[in-house]
Amino acid sequence: MLGIYCRISQDKEEGENRSIKNQAELGIEKAKELNIQYLVFKDEGISGTVENINDRPGLKQLIAAIAAKEISSVFVTDHSRLERNPRVGFAIKDIFRKHSIKFYTSEGEVNLSDPTVDLVSNLYSLFNEYYVKNTQRKIKQVLKHNVKKGKIHGIIPYGYCSDENGIMQINEEEREVVERIYSLSLEGKGTSKIAEILTNEGIPTRYNKLNKGTLTIPDRYDPNKFKVKRKSEIIWSGKTVRDIIKNEVYKGVRVYSGGTYDCPAIFSNIYWNKVNQNLPKNRNNKGKKVDHKYMLKGIIKCGRCGENMYGRTRTNKKDNYYMCSSKRYPQKKCDNRSINIDILEGLIWEQFFKYEILLKSYNEYFENKEEDEKLLLENLQNLRSKKKVLASQKQRAIRLTIEGKLNEDDITKEIQRIENAINDINLKIERNEERLEVFSSSKNNIYEIRKITNLAKKRNVSWVDKRNLIRTYIQKVMIYFDGKRTYAFSIQLKFNPKKKIYYVMDAYKRIPYIDMWKVLQVRGPREITNTATFNENLFNYDPDIE
Repeated sequence: MLGIYCRISQDKEEGENRSIKNQAELGIEKAKELNIQYLVFKDEGISGTVENINDRPGLKQLIAAIAAKEISSVFVTDHSRLERNPRVGFAIKDIFRKHSIKFYTSEGEVNLSDPTVDLVSNLYSLFNEYYVKNTQRKIKQVLKHNVKKGKIHGIIPYGYCSDENGIMQINEEEREVVERIYSLSLEGKGTSKIAEILTNEGIPTRYNKLNKGTLTIPDRYDPNKFKVKRKSEIIWSGKTVRDIIKNEVYKGVRVYSGGTYDCPAIFSNIYWNKVNQNLPKNRNNKGKKVDHKYMLKGIIKCGRCGENMYGRTRTNKKDNYYMCSSKRYPQKKCDNRSINIDILEGLIWEQFFKYEILLKSYNEYFENKEEDEKLLLENLQNLRSKKKVLASQKQRAIRLTIEGKLNEDDITKEIQRIENAINDINLKIERNEERLEVFSSSKNNIYEIRKITNLAKKRNVSWVDKRNLIRTYIQKVMIYFDGKRTYAFSIQLKFNPKKKIYYVMDAYKRIPYIDMWKVLQVRGPREITNTATFNENLFNYDPDIE
């Protein structure tokens, strides 16, 4: 039987002789010519430079079929389909010789027993490896050369655009906005205040102008978490304004790959330096600093809109609550009610640490850890495979650009798409690896949680220790108010993010935080997983964790 091996990093246009389809057709023609049966093995989106054969499923299946004596001959259109790595080439040819495999390419049979033919084959392997490395070097040279000529690659800074030749030039409409940002900063306005002014005046961001697609945004407090927003909904932020002020491109200095290049300047060097020297003075000065502490900062979310909730308090406790951060922006409308800080923090500490909800949940979850651990490993393998495919697609796009089959605009968009996808996969890989780490240390963690529970019952845990313990084991707390008198809470644990523990609490039982243990014994929040009063649909925004 003839084994037809087909490989391509990314399918080419219909009709080109290296597409998977055409490689298979050429192999089938060879099988008919030899009057033998055939079997097709495919590796799509995988580079020939990959050294580990296990990372090339099609090639792995071909070798297994050879070992099982199901395959007596192998066909590839050319050597580069089989490998672009000399070490892989030597290993494959050794397997072919050991099993007396007849080896065919589009040019005919390759006699691997002939030293001269073997030498030529080895030279092909070396050339293929050289081609890959040379391609990478060339693309770097091309990009650097284009930067010297003033051409744009990647994301264009706000205030600039490219002409029909791809040359960087000033966008006059956006230039006015940049000039206003610098002027407001020099007047003493902080970056967040400037962002608020631009948003309130309806000045579109760069993403607003695109008006399509989505943007993946890392969580402010945990870069391993992210949410997806429509680009049309992106508003000005203090960070965006700050980045514009600090970017040297606006004084005519473009930094690329460790070098600096001239570019069109919006401001003089003197004015740019003046604004940047003044920038630190614009930080809000509210007199004596009061260090208010918020135990749930970064993990508490609004159940209505999904935004972070932030703590607001005064020394006299007149204001002392967590509120939805969207209320800072007049254009956003969220009617979720704020919640008393002491009551909420007390609820979580008492229930999860004193009343052993954390310990019970941990024990229940790790009873069946083998199955979940297996699923995590499979998911990690799939994610890593997808990442390799994307990396191969990136190399493919670069090679097509060098060959003149893609223009610079196409390559920029394609590379950006691939890099965004790789970043998303990296986040998911990190989350899965963290959970696997929890599995591997589960026995030690159970021992530690028992110690924490015993310590919590003695009521001598410091505020800092409480905060650190809550952040160690709790991933997310979501708050919802029903508009009448009932709060609902969804609490998600780090070691099992797909399971949530739910509570409700009467909003008018606002007992001062003196001894929450007694409060909970008399009348406080109760677990309501099985009560009829709880409706899981209360949580309008609670995306599943992959």
